Amino acid sequence: MALASKNAVFLHVPKTAGMWVRHAYKVSNVETYEIGDTHSHFPYLLKFKPESFYRNIYTFAFIRHPLSWIQSRWTFRMRHGWKAIHPLDYNCMSNNFHTFVENMLKYRPDGWVTGEYKNYIDTVPGGIKAVGRLENLVDDLMRISKSAGDVINANIIKTMNRINESDMDGLASKDWARYTPKLIDRVIGTEYEIISRYYSDIKVNYDDYI
Repeated sequence: MALASKNAVFLHVPKTAGMWVRHAYKVSNVETYEIGDTHSHFPYLLKFKPESFYRNIYTFAFIRHPLSWIQSRWTFRMRHGWKAIHPLDYNCMSNNFHTFVENMLKYRPDGWVTGEYKNYIDTVPGGIKAVGRLENLVDDLMRISKSAGDVINANIIKTMNRINESDMDGLASKDWARYTPKLIDRVIGTEYEIISRYYSDIKVNYDDYI
């Protein structure tokens, strides 16, 4: 769902710490309400509020690097099961991480993660106001909420644990879903559009993913 305060609308991109952002607003006692269904984005959200509403409010979202998004998404499904109703699952499901990634690359040579992010970021009436990165979660939320006019309690959220993380048996998703260097290169090439837009300042450390 999109989370709305009197000042802002947060678009919840899957697997990008959206539950943590929601909790940060809750523990900061910012009054909020939900718009639409889970992970709603445009044009669906126009069913609930007119275009003018979104043009006149501070809209924001969070993303994460496509390499870690794919790791998190695969580990999440390994924990909770595949859903054939979802196009990514139907076309790419595999209990082997490398096969899953290979299937993604074949299914969406234009980049599944790029398309997913653009569904949220590039469809906002009047343009999205801010995009934060999961890799800089606390600082980015503080910066964004300040710009929006929402008061988030920095002291509390700095100590908050991640919520709904895709881990298994106490290990993070990156410990279960390891790439080969070749797969890293192929994902980077496929997801180049979104990486060049939001991660051009970060050089991928292959050792973090293999």
